[in-house]
Amino acid sequence: MRSSLLGHVVGLGLFIATARPYWMLGVYLIFLGWFHWSEYLFASLYCAHSCSKRSFILNHSPAYIVATLVSWLEFAVIQHMWPGFRHYSAISVLGLIMCTVGETLRKLAISTAAESFNHVVEESKRKEHRLVTHGIYGFCRHPSYLGWWIFAVGTQVLLQNPVCAIAYFFGARAFFADRVEYEEELLIEFFGDRYREYCRRVPHRLPFVKDASSESH
Repeated sequence: MRSSLLGHVVGLGLFIATARPYWMLGVYLIFLGWFHWSEYLFASLYCAHSCSKRSFILNHSPAYIVATLVSWLEFAVIQHMWPGFRHYSAISVLGLIMCTVGETLRKLAISTAAESFNHVVEESKRKEHRLVTHGIYGFCRHPSYLGWWIFAVGTQVLLQNPVCAIAYFFGARAFFADRVEYEEELLIEFFGDRYREYCRRVPHRLPFVKDASSESH
């Protein structure tokens, strides 16, 4: 059912994308449908141990649902009150590029981590859990988070939603600041000095999030 729903979202996006004044909304819907469907696809391919209906992350959190609905509202309000606001299509092209880069980064993270990836923070170490430091993890410690951050903000740049673009950026910053700190405490418990050394070598690259692990270990 979820796959069917997301397929319809992509189909609607393809239809709307042909309407010149609203093409960015169509592209946004294509990205949105693809993102959620591909989260399940990649989980089933690379980390089947954690794959379930929740892997679609459609009900990620109440905050995520509210943020999505607010972005739709902002798009509709601007389109109704200032129909010429979205004249500069280069801004939407930038958002399209951000969505593509962010989604590519996230999927590289999932496929590289494979069985060590999970959509939720694991509080106990599985025997299959390995410290992944190669590939995209040699560039940043949390590529899936960085990818989602770029993707999320990119959707709002694509829609030319100035308020939500700013709110998404700082909302993601607040979310990841707490999540990364907690997750890295657990990873130090799991992998000890190996993870501390990894932190010293590779930054997390999340903007405006303190890199406490590399500074204190």
